[in-house]
Amino acid sequence: MGQKSDFLAGIVVGALAGIGLGILFAPQSGQVTRQRVRDRADEMGTRLRSSADDLTQRGRTAMDELTHRGRMAVDEGSRRLRDAYDRGRETIARGESAAEPGENNSV
Repeated sequence: MGQKSDFLAGIVVGALAGIGLGILFAPQSGQVTRQRVRDRADEMGTRLRSSADDLTQRGRTAMDELTHRGRMAVDEGSRRLRDAYDRGRETIARGESAAEPGENNSV
C-alpha cells in the first residue's frame, strides 16, 4: 500500500505544480486563467475521489478476505483441538479400564 500512496501523492504534487506553472505562464487573461485552474482543480478532485473510492473498496475486499480466512483458521484449530481432546480422553479411559486398580502404567 505504501507504493500506491506514494504514487498518488506524486500525482497530486505534479498536478499542483502543473497548475502553478500554468498560472505563471498563461497567455490568457486572469479571469480565463482562474476558470481554467478551477476546472482543472475540479477534474483532479474528481480523479482523486475516484482513486480514493477504488482504494477503499480494495481495502474492504482485502479485509473481508482476511477476516474470512482468520475465521476459517480459528474454526479448523478449534475442531482439531476438540478432536485431540476427545482422543486423549478415550485413550485415558481405555488405559484406566485395562489397568489393575492401584496400578500405575506411566513408567
